[in-house]
Amino acid sequence: MLEPAQDTTQTSSILWTHSTKIGSVTFEYSTKPGFACVQTVTANVTNPTQPVKVQISGLEPGTNYYYRATDAAGATASGHFRTPDAIGSHNGLSFGVSGDWHGDELAPYPAITNAASSGLQFFLALGDIIDADNPSPAVPSTRQEPCWSSGASTQVSRSRLCLCDSY
Repeated sequence: MLEPAQDTTQTSSILWTHSTKIGSVTFEYSTKPGFACVQTVTANVTNPTQPVKVQISGLEPGTNYYYRATDAAGATASGHFRTPDAIGSHNGLSFGVSGDWHGDELAPYPAITNAASSGLQFFLALGDIIDADNPSPAVPSTRQEPCWSSGASTQVSRSRLCLCDSY
């Protein structure tokens, strides 16, 4: 299973994967989706329960890269990433942020369903947001009163999504 590129800078990135087969994993990367002018890096899997990682460097800022990993059994997985633009350039930034989205609960909303196809440069998944309606063991004296009145389904949805009216 190939994992997303990590710790990508203007000139380097870390690629990693898991393999159930002990042996070599070959990572190939290129600026061309068809892997023309491919460069390779090899790593050894010595423990199938641990990921294998490689650092690639000498990359160009603001460039799309395509990569794939092939393990000793011939299993292949692929992905792509873009290096950040050069420092000092002003080319815009597009990213997404979400928390407490539980996959299925917010799935009908375009902000979640189109995230993968929106050309985001990165997505920050914050995990679960706080449950402010209940006291925290860390801060027992704080409590947020619910902003919805019982019985109204639209108000329940508005509360769940923090869409309270101001008075």
